[in-house]
Amino acid sequence: MHPESTPNSCSGFPYMPLLPRICIFVGVFFVALIFVSILSGILNTLNIDPRTRILLVSSIQCVIVFMLAPVIEARLESRNILSRLSLDKSPRWINLGAIIICYIIGIIFLNQIIYWNDTITFPENLKGLETTMREWENNSREFANTILSTTSVGGLISGILIVGCLTGLAEELFFRAGVQRMLNEVMPAHVSVWIAALIFSAMHFQFFGFFPRLLLGAFFGYLYIWSGSIWTSAFAHAFNNSMVVITAWLTANGKIAADFEQFGVTESGIPWGAIISGILLFCFLSICHKWFIRHDNNGKSIV
Repeated sequence: MHPESTPNSCSGFPYMPLLPRICIFVGVFFVALIFVSILSGILNTLNIDPRTRILLVSSIQCVIVFMLAPVIEARLESRNILSRLSLDKSPRWINLGAIIICYIIGIIFLNQIIYWNDTITFPENLKGLETTMREWENNSREFANTILSTTSVGGLISGILIVGCLTGLAEELFFRAGVQRMLNEVMPAHVSVWIAALIFSAMHFQFFGFFPRLLLGAFFGYLYIWSGSIWTSAFAHAFNNSMVVITAWLTANGKIAADFEQFGVTESGIPWGAIISGILLFCFLSICHKWFIRHDNNGKSIV
């Protein structure tokens, strides 16, 4: 069980049981989602640059939809909101460096998973479903391309701040400090990590990117548990998103080839690069696990 999952008896605030908190958490999420949808419709009627409008809606969504629900849920459980959401523990610099190394080591492995997921084909009797999902995927990509289609320095900075940092923190508060932490009150840590990652990936409504996003969600979840700080997983999430923004910006400016995201991908045969990358990543994560437990959880094994 997560070290922050037990009620704070010294908070002076009545402890609310898990089930009512989950109901309120879900209720706040859907009410906030409806509000942002209405607001988005209003903004669509205004003469605003499409990219600016999307970034504005995304910022509001991050704050109201993804941050509000976990904050309210944490307040219902304890007066110490920062502690309940693991916001009061600063990340260690060496841990952040280890996260960057993980991305460097695992990039080929992740790219291969992305390629395999994107090239999945359905049986003939499910072609209609595949077509529908492909349409959803294309709509999501058009949405993303609108955000990423900038060549200016200002566009790069706004993308990193909103798509990278703000989205990374907001989604980690919701899925890790919110969903995963509540699940961890009633089930083993490993199970809560993977269920939260499953929900995280499913809520993006992109089947042809489901599995790499599932793995990333699990990676963020373990970082959260190992370190005891939401800032650690938020950094990893923000770094991942920011690299997408930076890569798109460099591509748009002709600094790197358009197929850079295919780096290391094997389209046929045995993907030795991905296999080696995956093994190295697993070994390095094993080392990181021991380091986090020793230095961030006082030697107590969480998972």
